[in-house]
Amino acid sequence: MDQSNRRFELAMCEPGEPVHLVPEPTNEHDPAAVAVFSARGIQIGSVE
Repeated sequence: MDQSNRRFELAMCEPGEPVHLVPEPTNEHDPAAVAVFSARGIQIGSVE
């Protein structure tokens, strides 16, 4: 997914809306990274 799709999904999120955090142990940049998904299941970012 490109950045423009993530920005669009972020714009669709409401304050206080839950997000889902999913560990990414196979992330090549940081095995401790955590993917952040919107309530609709679209990845909106990551925490490294």
